[in-house]
Amino acid sequence: MGSAHLDCTYNSWTLLSCSWDADGNFTSSPCYISANVVDEKRDIKGFCFLTSSDNPRRCTINLTSDEKPVKEILTVDHKLNLSVICSNGMKRNTSITFLSDFFAFHNLLLDPPMSTDIKMINYGLWQLTWDLNHRRNIGNTECEIQYKSVNQSWQDAQNVRVKNVKLFIFHSLHPDTQYEAKVRVRHTNFPGGRWSDWGKPVQWTTPEGRLDCTHNSLDTVSCSWEVARTFSSTSCYLLAYVVNDSRYIKGICYLPGGGDRRSCVMNITVNGEHFSDAMTVAQFMNVSVICSVGKNINKMITYFSHFNPFLNLRLDPPTSLDIRMIEDGTWNLSWVNTYRNYIDNVETEVHFKPVKWSWKDAKRFTITQCDLSVLLRDLYPDSLYEAKVRINQTNFAGGRWSDWSKPVQWTTPPKDILGSTFPTPGVVAIPVILLIVVVALCSSKRVKKVMWIGVPDPAHFFHPLIDTHKGNFKKWLSTPYVFSSFFLDPSPLDISPLNINCKVEEQSLKGPSTTEAEKDKLAHSSSSYTNQEYFASVCLGYDHFPTTVVNESLHSPTDEDIPLFQAEYLCAPQSIAGFGVHNRSFERDASPQVIQNTVFAEEAIAKPQCDDESGETFTHQETENVKEDKGKEIFEDHKESSDICSTPMAYQQDGKPSMEANVAADYLSLKELYQKHCQWV
Repeated sequence: MGSAHLDCTYNSWTLLSCSWDADGNFTSSPCYISANVVDEKRDIKGFCFLTSSDNPRRCTINLTSDEKPVKEILTVDHKLNLSVICSNGMKRNTSITFLSDFFAFHNLLLDPPMSTDIKMINYGLWQLTWDLNHRRNIGNTECEIQYKSVNQSWQDAQNVRVKNVKLFIFHSLHPDTQYEAKVRVRHTNFPGGRWSDWGKPVQWTTPEGRLDCTHNSLDTVSCSWEVARTFSSTSCYLLAYVVNDSRYIKGICYLPGGGDRRSCVMNITVNGEHFSDAMTVAQFMNVSVICSVGKNINKMITYFSHFNPFLNLRLDPPTSLDIRMIEDGTWNLSWVNTYRNYIDNVETEVHFKPVKWSWKDAKRFTITQCDLSVLLRDLYPDSLYEAKVRINQTNFAGGRWSDWSKPVQWTTPPKDILGSTFPTPGVVAIPVILLIVVVALCSSKRVKKVMWIGVPDPAHFFHPLIDTHKGNFKKWLSTPYVFSSFFLDPSPLDISPLNINCKVEEQSLKGPSTTEAEKDKLAHSSSSYTNQEYFASVCLGYDHFPTTVVNESLHSPTDEDIPLFQAEYLCAPQSIAGFGVHNRSFERDASPQVIQNTVFAEEAIAKPQCDDESGETFTHQETENVKEDKGKEIFEDHKESSDICSTPMAYQQDGKPSMEANVAADYLSLKELYQKHCQWV
């Protein structure tokens, strides 16, 4: 026979369930199925005897490892060899069918669900639960639920499928009806998964009427019962108690009769005492309706098992509604809420309208925060309004809107009165205070100095950089500046007359000697430069510049070909206005030669050869003529009398004068140039 007639499945643990479709020759012959794992170090095997009364013939193999039971015996990669062996009646066994390389996990048939149970979690809501028996590595499962009334056949049952869960909730069931349900499962991790057998069915009966209960989060449980006709006027009451709690937590209330819907509110007590927060989130209650059906005979008509109060919250409605006008056309509506302190997510719905309107046409909006007030605007003038509020918590599932609060009414003022009210003192005071502060700041001199400070503009100093040198910063630095541009006062200098007396007696040549203090004062003075000193420094060349420099220009210390001083300047006082100064020469040289210049000036003034023998008195203009007419003679005389009037010079190693040494090593600062050539006494 072919191997296609042998079919086996694995339950994920140790059992192999096989069925064999035998032909007529072996329907009643003694046969068994043998199984063993291929290429395994352990000896995993098993066998079972096939039934003889059924066709196909069936049996279940319990696999063992080294002849010992192991709960999780096979892995995903295990392959088995299966064979059907039958007796031919001559005490010989013959292999009838052989099935090789059988992957057990590709032929999974899980055990049917077990421990099926059903409970009413809320009125009209029933929860069906079950357990599954399979290996942990089988994570994805799909379950099928069938349910029906007991009077129906399973072919007419309703089917529902869920994945990876072990519960299902029924709703909208018919009241006062008996139902039954069953479950089966299959895996979806591996290919070839099959539906298991159906689990054991479970039955339940829906209550007569409809019982609905809610909790206010504090100490009351409110219930309403849709009464069946037979119990519309019967004496009934509600009884509720907490399940599995050491304390005796219960509530009771009597249902008033006379209608199709009977309601009452239970005050929950703990051991007979009232508590504002009697129950917790984890507690459940059983609620039942008990009615009198005869003399001293009570019967439970309906019940509500495992009622979770915090999954059926309906908070108390807001109270203490108040309305006030805070400004023209704006009204503030406020209220008070009462609930447990750990409920912090509450949404509020507000309705308001003119009294003559219906609530269907009312304006409405929802507040998602835990606010206790709202502003109402754009109301009709001279109209009677009313408003109401309700709330709902969103911390727990199953929350319901509370009842509406008691409406509050108010009347808006007429249109001609709107806008005529006086502003509040705060509105008037703020602009006045701001005005006073501004006036005080503007009148303060210190504030004016800070706010209106004059910042000098150096732009006019940089015009040559752009206009003349086209932005070449290096050339601009090498450009001689006109010395007069450094004076803030453009008025001409007032130079006093210069008196020169060339006939000096012998005793005047000696003269009083200058003290060291006077020399020090003279060397450091920045403003006391006499006419005699000026004449001696300019016309006699006593300064550190050698006499040989009279007809030559003084070179710039930079590499440019622009001179530091023009040749005409060194002995021409009138050239001060056009005096050119190289930018880098403004840096003061700390060389001691600058101090020596003052000493040389004193020596030059004291010499008799420096006086004019004519004894004439010269003005400043005449001094200029002296420079032009007699300058050369004076310098020539001083060249000859080197021991008296010659200017000190630097010498080279070979004994020759060196003009370059003085030029390169000694530069006048701007301050000294100003003292020597611009301040006339």
